[in-house]
Amino acid sequence: MTISKKKKNILLFLFILFPLFLSNCEKLDEDGGYYDEDTSLYKYVFPNRTKSKYTWELKNKTLRPGETQQIQGVINTIDPNLKTIWLEIGSRQVYMIIAEGLSRGSRNDKDKKIKIDLSYVSPALISSKSKKFKKQWRDYLKKLFQAELAGQHVLVDIRFQEKSKKLWGIVYKIIKTDKATVIRNVNKWIIVNGLSYYIIERGGSTDDNEYLKAQNTAIQNKAGLWKYK
Repeated sequence: MTISKKKKNILLFLFILFPLFLSNCEKLDEDGGYYDEDTSLYKYVFPNRTKSKYTWELKNKTLRPGETQQIQGVINTIDPNLKTIWLEIGSRQVYMIIAEGLSRGSRNDKDKKIKIDLSYVSPALISSKSKKFKKQWRDYLKKLFQAELAGQHVLVDIRFQEKSKKLWGIVYKIIKTDKATVIRNVNKWIIVNGLSYYIIERGGSTDDNEYLKAQNTAIQNKAGLWKYK
C-alpha cells in the first residue's frame, strides 16, 4: 500500500512538531498551561477541567463595563503612587477570566496579579508647596500602607473601564478579633484618617454623601493632612 504525497507531508509535519509538543508538555503546570517568557503571557495547552475549591468563583467573573463586581485576593504590592495595588488571585482559572479583558500593563500572568486603582482617593496628592514635607508625607504613607495592607487578604468591589482596560476598586480589609470579625472599607478609612482628600468622580457617584461625611469627620478632627490646613 502506497502513501500519498499529501499524507507524507502531514506525517512529516507531525514528526517535526512532536518534539516541540513534548517540550511544552514538560513545562505545563497543574492548571495545564505555562508562562511564556517571550510574550509575558500565560498559555493554556490542556486546561485543567477538574473541579476545584475555586469552582464557585468562576461564575460571573467575566468583566462587565459599568457594573460593580466583587473579587478577592491578597494585596501583593502597593505602587509608589500610593493609590494603586496589585492583587494576587489564588486561582489560575479565576485570574485568567478576570485578566482576559485587561491591558498588558494591568495584569501579571506570571504571578497571577491584577492592577487596581483605588476609587475616590489619591494619597500622594497634597497641596503643600514644600518638597521636604511632600517627601516626608509620602514616606510616612508608604510605611503605613505597607503595615496595614501588604499581604492582607481582602475583598474588592471592582469597576471595569472598557476603554482603558483598567480596574478601579473599593478595598475591604477583613479584621478578625476575639469578639467579632470586622470588614473595614479601606478607601473610606484613608479619607476619614485624613490620608487623602476625597476625589469626586466625574458625573457624581451614589457614594458621594458617604465619603463627604468621612472627609468632614477628618476635617473636624484635624486628622492627617487637615492638621496642616
